[in-house]
Amino acid sequence: MKNEYFKVKQCQNSVRTEVLTLYVGSNNINAINLYQRNGFRVEITQNSFLTSKLINNKKWHFMVWENKKIKIVTTETISGKKHY
Repeated sequence: MKNEYFKVKQCQNSVRTEVLTLYVGSNNINAINLYQRNGFRVEITQNSFLTSKLINNKKWHFMVWENKKIKIVTTETISGKKHY
């Protein structure tokens, strides 16, 4: 698990974008904890009928990490609205 932690950190340190987003299965507690330790937060939890039938996983967390090093100034960020 330590190796995965450093891989996430390496990705975060090398990106040139304001946010990183990902989906993780709600039953994948280890991955959720890994991402949360790296500053991701659960933005929303969604259900998927298709994945419930294909891979027996219905609930998914949409997780977001905001890059504090880069802040892109747009009319949306000035007005306070977040767009992903």
